[in-house]
Amino acid sequence: GIKVKVPEGVQRGQLFSLAEAAPAGDGAAAPKHAAEPPSLMERTALLARKAWTVKKRTLGALVKQVSVPLLGVGILWLLYDIKERNKKKQSTVASATGAPTPVGGGAASRERTTSDTNHGDLELFVFQYLFVPWVQEVASALVGDVAAGTREATRAAGGADAAYWLASLLIEGVAIGGGVSVAIAAFAAPGLFRRAGKSFEVAAFFELFALHWLFLLALTLQTFVVVTCLLRSQIAAAGLPPLLHATLHGLYFAWNPLRRWAWRGIQEEGTNWRLWARPRAHFASAAFLPQFAYDLLVDSFSPTKKRAGWRCWLVDDGFVGERYPCEKCRKECWEKAPRPRREAFEQHLARKSLTAAPCADEHLMCEDVWPFWYEKTEDRGWRPESAWTAGVYCMLMVSVVLWAAVLWYVIQVSTSAARGKGKDLLFCIRKAYWRPPPPDEVVEKAPLVDHEEWFEHDKDSDAPVQVRGLRKVFGKKVAVSDATFAIRDSEIFCLLGHNGAGKTTTMSMMTGAMAPDGGSASFFGIRTLGPLADADGLDRLRQLLGFCPQHDAMFPQLTLREHLIFYSRLKGVEEARAEHEATGLLELFRLTEMAEGFPLKLSGGQKRKVMMAAALTGG
Repeated sequence: GIKVKVPEGVQRGQLFSLAEAAPAGDGAAAPKHAAEPPSLMERTALLARKAWTVKKRTLGALVKQVSVPLLGVGILWLLYDIKERNKKKQSTVASATGAPTPVGGGAASRERTTSDTNHGDLELFVFQYLFVPWVQEVASALVGDVAAGTREATRAAGGADAAYWLASLLIEGVAIGGGVSVAIAAFAAPGLFRRAGKSFEVAAFFELFALHWLFLLALTLQTFVVVTCLLRSQIAAAGLPPLLHATLHGLYFAWNPLRRWAWRGIQEEGTNWRLWARPRAHFASAAFLPQFAYDLLVDSFSPTKKRAGWRCWLVDDGFVGERYPCEKCRKECWEKAPRPRREAFEQHLARKSLTAAPCADEHLMCEDVWPFWYEKTEDRGWRPESAWTAGVYCMLMVSVVLWAAVLWYVIQVSTSAARGKGKDLLFCIRKAYWRPPPPDEVVEKAPLVDHEEWFEHDKDSDAPVQVRGLRKVFGKKVAVSDATFAIRDSEIFCLLGHNGAGKTTTMSMMTGAMAPDGGSASFFGIRTLGPLADADGLDRLRQLLGFCPQHDAMFPQLTLREHLIFYSRLKGVEEARAEHEATGLLELFRLTEMAEGFPLKLSGGQKRKVMMAAALTGG
């Protein structure tokens, strides 16, 4: 840590500027007035740490996200166990009553084993609905940050939008999503999603883990996009994402690419011989929607009714007929043989003095036909082939990338209080965006001043704070119209106006909490706003300036001490110094006894004290 000498006259608990302190020891370098602005990765880590603390203390939301999918796994195991018990009971009753054995063999003609349990039939219909609470909690967390004002306060303290979204993805998608995926894969690998994994249960575990983790990453990004588009209506932003997720899952059954439905008095599922030759490109549209890609792979894991039919042919010594499709391998397939081949086969038998009818079972050879995405393994029967599963996993990875790109695009073009007026829809294909003009070619727009006699004309251009033509528009309402003023050294400046005049909006734009629609500003020679603004202007400004918002923007799950440490760290202060600074500010505002308490227990005046202390963090 940095050792400093306390200036003379400073009493215990009193704050002082680090620039006024002399370094401890002879020859030591003087400390900087303000810390270096944190990098994007440092801000992301800090925001992720805060988000994880909030998530752990919001126990109900975390339990809902984690427990509902795991509870669904347990319910599926129970349903399959009941189903197996019923089938065994029916088989026992049929044997006791002397029921006839089905012709050609059937389910009741052989002893049932564990492998006969039709695990995988219910996962397609049920499992995606288990993630509806997940989507709802992710959307509610984003909307809650905006409603409480913490998003704006965090941005004013240095929490960039990119760091915020990266931190949210790390917590919701990577950390919690990865943990839930591991648990689902561990509990489901022994039997659920039956045809997942080709060789052993460990392969099924990794396959199911990759499926659910990629799906939850894409689903999280999709939820971010929907919430960003609907933030003007917080109720819609919180309620529509889970409804959209459930609707897209339902639309998969309307598309139904791996099955067909036939109307035979009732709707029932039938085989589809054409699945054998269906092109793989037919499924490429699933890449953009994670719900379709997930359903596509889970559907291919289902064990029943996946056969495209049977292929049968007539054979005998010296004769092999052409293969032809048939619904089942049974005696009726004899009648469905192509007439020319059947007549040729009967002539062949007649030459050998044989009768066709009694020998039909002997001369009818059949093999089951699986769709093109299946292959037969040595020890686990028919399974989806590697090329097919790898293709669907690639679809999910493409979906993650696509939704990340869509999120970036939506943030750029959407109009919000934080970013101001969005860019035009075609900004990403314009040369000026990727290769902006050099600073010497940029011309600032002069502010529109209708009554110059109302303003002071400051001939000195070296005023520490200069604001020119700040403008902010919300829809059709102009909240701030070309605000222009300067604040001189050693001057107390008051910004007065009636309710709705734009005072808070002006201060929010000046401090970087809200993006202006026009104008420029500079602080101590640092250009922070406008076309000529420095790239790190706002970051450098936050090392010198504190902003106390109008409303109490506090995190209900963080203590008072954690609030001050969080805001101080956002400004680039080291952790040890931030903790020491938080202790001094709590003593200064007489909040020491409540340091480990939460904001819900504070009065209105005490909350204002905390926000003022947060504004003074960072030295």
